[in-house]
Amino acid sequence: MSDGFQLEQSQINTLNKLVNSVTSEVGRALVGLTILQLCVKSLEPTQSIRLHKSSTNRNAFSWQEGIPMRSLDKQYITPILRKYELLKLNADGFMMTRSLA
Repeated sequence: MSDGFQLEQSQINTLNKLVNSVTSEVGRALVGLTILQLCVKSLEPTQSIRLHKSSTNRNAFSWQEGIPMRSLDKQYITPILRKYELLKLNADGFMMTRSLA
């Protein structure tokens, strides 16, 4: 196991393209989603980020091994991005945008 985390040049290029594509009109939700997915994978590499719906409510649909991305977004990701003015987002979070539906 290494002491640090290193990105490959191709990963750096991809992140730069993503950041440079953000305008006042488009791209913010995609960047927020990318940040959330990177956080999830860094904490739990085996978690499928495709299973993005989880609920403790038995009457609501959810994946058995899903992850509650809307909750993580609203409670953790969006507040930090807003606090440090890294990305201007709706207070309800980027997962509430129709572009990700």
